[in-house]
Amino acid sequence: AELQAPSELLPVCDDGGGDTGPETTNQSIARAFKELIACYTGRDEYRAKPAKRVLAVISGPQFGLAQHAKQFTLADARVLQGVGGKTLAKLEEVIRTGDLQRNRLNAADPKIAAEREMRCRIWGCGASTAAKL
Repeated sequence: AELQAPSELLPVCDDGGGDTGPETTNQSIARAFKELIACYTGRDEYRAKPAKRVLAVISGPQFGLAQHAKQFTLADARVLQGVGGKTLAKLEEVIRTGDLQRNRLNAADPKIAAEREMRCRIWGCGASTAAKL
């Protein structure tokens, strides 16, 4: 007979992909802020800084992206250092709706979509080089 480890002892490697159940609040925030950072990369790095800060906190050891991880709340958002009112409003929108309206608008913008596609298609081309092209 094979020995099997109890499931609670197995390592959890959950990046939010696959069929692991419904998306958690932390996964929604991480996805929305990654999309936001992708839009800012190469064009407006200063706007990307607070989004990167939020992403670091959400992905960090205090919260995490696994299904069983502690979920991020508005109370947690209000005590984050270096996060202003606009970023708090974005966090509130994602917690409330699961997405950002800004990301939906950016996805519909042909210029931003073309930049993203170009970055993905050119091998060895980074975001800053693609933004210069």
